[in-house]
Amino acid sequence: MSAFQSLVFDYRNVLSGLPLVYAAFSTRWAWQSDVGIWTVGLMLAVLGVAVRGWAVFHCNYAQGRKKALATTGPYAFMRNPLYIGNALIIAAATVASGLPWLLLISVPWAFAVYSVSIRHEETRVLDRYGDEFVSYAARVPRWIPTAESLYAGLRSPALLALLRQSACALVLLPFVLKHMNAFGLWP
Repeated sequence: MSAFQSLVFDYRNVLSGLPLVYAAFSTRWAWQSDVGIWTVGLMLAVLGVAVRGWAVFHCNYAQGRKKALATTGPYAFMRNPLYIGNALIIAAATVASGLPWLLLISVPWAFAVYSVSIRHEETRVLDRYGDEFVSYAARVPRWIPTAESLYAGLRSPALLALLRQSACALVLLPFVLKHMNAFGLWP
């Protein structure tokens, strides 16, 4: 485990958000803040917070419970859902800043910081859980869910029940589109 990886891990959330400092003070090539920018920013933020919340719920470490390898919930699909949630929140803040072009820098930067952090983290997890982690890592991808990990994760009865209940919220979609006049149908 390198000292560099350890340092990046210790400051990962500060480091990952560094492009947002520029976004907070710059107006260079800024888009006018309109409903579209704020809608996309808000949707990304809600998605990021939802992914983080779901991950925290399934992570014993985050809950202060007895330590165990997290393999349920979003951890059944990907090994690092907290970092995915963080990256979505960074993307949301970047879009909301009115500098959506900065996504080309802020999101890859966040993934670079989190990739270094993950190397450090996985070394520690491997030491602690050994073969259990090796087996889990062989089944579940680090970042992007595969068809196999999605299939395995979606078989959870609790997740299926949650998805069925959440689908009821889709009744609001036509009214959101109407309010935004997304199709230019109203004056």
